[in-house]
Amino acid sequence: MSKCTAMLTVTLALLLGALQPARADDLTGPPVRGQVNILVLGDSYAAGAGAGDYTPSDGPYFRSPNNWASQYADWLIKQRVSATVINRARSGATSTAVIDEQIEEIRQQNQQGNMEVDPSRIDLVALSAGGNDGRFNDAVTHCFFVGMQDVAQCRDAIDSFRQLLTPGEDSLRTRMRALFTAIDDLLSNDRAEIVLMGYPQLVVAEAEGYTLQECLRPGPVFCAESRPYQPVREMRELGEQLNTSLAEIVAEWNAESTRRVHFVDSIVSDFEGHETDPGFITRNPARWINEFFETEGDVTPQGELISKGSQDRQAWYHPNKAGQRKMADALVLKLGIPTAMRPLDPGKQTFAWLQGPYSGIVGQPLELSAAASYADGRTPVRFEWDFNGDGQFDQETTTPTVSHTWDGEYTGDIRVRVSGPGGEAAEAAAYTTITQDGDTIPAAQDNCPDVANYTQEDRDGDGIGDVCDPRPGSPS
Repeated sequence: MSKCTAMLTVTLALLLGALQPARADDLTGPPVRGQVNILVLGDSYAAGAGAGDYTPSDGPYFRSPNNWASQYADWLIKQRVSATVINRARSGATSTAVIDEQIEEIRQQNQQGNMEVDPSRIDLVALSAGGNDGRFNDAVTHCFFVGMQDVAQCRDAIDSFRQLLTPGEDSLRTRMRALFTAIDDLLSNDRAEIVLMGYPQLVVAEAEGYTLQECLRPGPVFCAESRPYQPVREMRELGEQLNTSLAEIVAEWNAESTRRVHFVDSIVSDFEGHETDPGFITRNPARWINEFFETEGDVTPQGELISKGSQDRQAWYHPNKAGQRKMADALVLKLGIPTAMRPLDPGKQTFAWLQGPYSGIVGQPLELSAAASYADGRTPVRFEWDFNGDGQFDQETTTPTVSHTWDGEYTGDIRVRVSGPGGEAAEAAAYTTITQDGDTIPAAQDNCPDVANYTQEDRDGDGIGDVCDPRPGSPS
């Protein structure tokens, strides 16, 4: 364990101890303290790409309930805060796309009467943005991916990213200020705040000697003259510059605006020693970031990191499950319980919330949570669950979570009804997709129904997904 990780663990333990979280089954515990509704915007680092269990959406957005914002909400719930999360982040989004697509989509839905995101009831906007503005994917691909490494393109991606960090009309500063302004304009809750997550370094410092050779003068067979290029060193310098720029942009915004933005600036130091190893054969056993061809890495109780194989590029070089958890820890230390927390809605003495949408696999248990619900300001005494949307409740519990296994594919709502000691009740629903392989695409439409492939990539167009096609590069 690194020194900074040990300090993080000790500080987090002290904070958790001071707040004395109650047990989930403590029905006679203290009242719910208040409400915090969280809206997640931004790119794949906010969506949760690489953390698995992706929720159904219109397109492969890679939104995961394991992302740092959702885990922060889980922590708030343990502190007796009714915390809800709506995730609108999308893999691949630039800061401009957050404005033009995510925020604009919310505006249009509200104009049509769909108030899933009510700007007057959002208390915290959780955000990660800026990395895709600077050709993040190009840099990773051409600097480290064997078979696609190209020194000229690697250097060009890094240099263009650096150019984005310099002052100018289309600089990262200009784009991020426009994004903060758009969020400020969207929110009608004056007390609502914004939290911007910093980015981790992508590769370990110990690999700074990693070298690519750039051919300056080709020979008849081999390169006659070359020069070395060290992409790890360049990428780590760029990572420091990116986070420094984001911190400066936030400080400048806060000096001029009444809408507070918090910048979580500890991510680089928190992840030190837990980044990827750029070698094709070797891997960092302590990594909190997925390397090539893997996803959902997590640390076992014995300290071993276990991951799954993956052909989905959106999962590579993104925080794994362990990394998302560490980012949530950093957010807890930065914010604790937000000052924007507000009293429970006096018009809703009983409030039901089912934290979805959900996706799962036929024959495997899926845990459902209604932990943000309350009845008469306290934990409900009864939770009734409808797993197939037929209006009949199939199971009753006294705790806000339940595990259920479907024996066939299902697409539709599941429901929960929560009740207080006086019989007061409320209901909530969440859209759920249960498929054979868990990738949210029903078998009848899935080009690889037995193996999860969220993007449905099919390079040769033969109707067989690349992950299960024995000849993915040419028509079969």
